[in-house]
Amino acid sequence: MTNFKRTHFYMIKKLSIAAAVATMAIAATPAMAEDLSGGRYGFEFGMHGDSFPGADGVTLGAFGGYMHEMESGIVVGGTVGATTMFDGNRHAGQFNAGPQVGKKIADNKQLYVSLAYSTMSSDWISGSLSGPRFGIGYEGVSGDTFLRLETRYAAYGHGMGKYHTALAVGAKF
Repeated sequence: MTNFKRTHFYMIKKLSIAAAVATMAIAATPAMAEDLSGGRYGFEFGMHGDSFPGADGVTLGAFGGYMHEMESGIVVGGTVGATTMFDGNRHAGQFNAGPQVGKKIADNKQLYVSLAYSTMSSDWISGSLSGPRFGIGYEGVSGDTFLRLETRYAAYGHGMGKYHTALAVGAKF
């Protein structure tokens, strides 16, 4: 194992542990009858790859959107985001936009699925690729902040697809 791959492996291992601890911390927060409706913006840190959960490189991203919680506990909305993926000396940019539907599972938590249109350009492909992106995630809200853990798959066609797992933190307004 090369030095880069060894360092990369340990970084992903630490990220996975941090994501698990952060998710448990939000899951353990007492329910405070939060309304999940409102605008959101946040930043994410994760990993991407050709296979699940994505361990070929790291990602940094930002996103924004709006969610509306219905009386039934269904949460609907949409998001737009941009992510930069790093893999050794190579990098790629990804832009996505689409709807998100969730189900409130506690007073301040939801499980959700997302569908987005995603476009990616990078220095390891010529031109750009686009296609659907499917995701599933967990979100916990505490006051005006939220924490998210999400995994998604973008199918770009021509045998090109990317898995992406990210931990996000943001503000709700």
